[in-house]
Amino acid sequence: MGREPRVAHTFVSGTATAGAGATTPEGRRCPPDNPRFVKDPAGYTWCERSDIDPETLAGFKELLRVNDAVFARSLKEIGCYDGPIGPATIELLHDDPIFEAPRRHSPREKAIQQEKCSELRDAGIIVPSTSGRYALNSTMPAKKDAEGNWTDARYCCDARPLNNATR
Repeated sequence: MGREPRVAHTFVSGTATAGAGATTPEGRRCPPDNPRFVKDPAGYTWCERSDIDPETLAGFKELLRVNDAVFARSLKEIGCYDGPIGPATIELLHDDPIFEAPRRHSPREKAIQQEKCSELRDAGIIVPSTSGRYALNSTMPAKKDAEGNWTDARYCCDARPLNNATR
């Protein structure tokens, strides 16, 4: 099974080159003019722009090539931490349950939710909960592909109730 392609993000002189509507580290939106997307043999999708000099782009591509092994191409490659520090804990300000009734989702959103949760479970990142005291709602913001088209929805958990109860 081949590795899935990734979109490479390049930040140069305060401009971002990535998919349409990229954001710089400073938070500025920089949509490219007439973007041209090219996939290279390593599986990266590049947004070629006239405002980046070839030397800088070549240097960034070389940096990614040399460090390719540190980039995950699938959830299963991410893995989970099991080092000497031990499992993560969250200290709460109280012992009250943090539970929200499920929000309404369309059948399409429910299918995406099931698909994303299955991917995370299969990768060993999440396990089914046995707690009736803690449950966070999910949200489904729209997601653009590398060409800037709305093609998917991101599965996210709304952790604000949990954040409000942490130290």
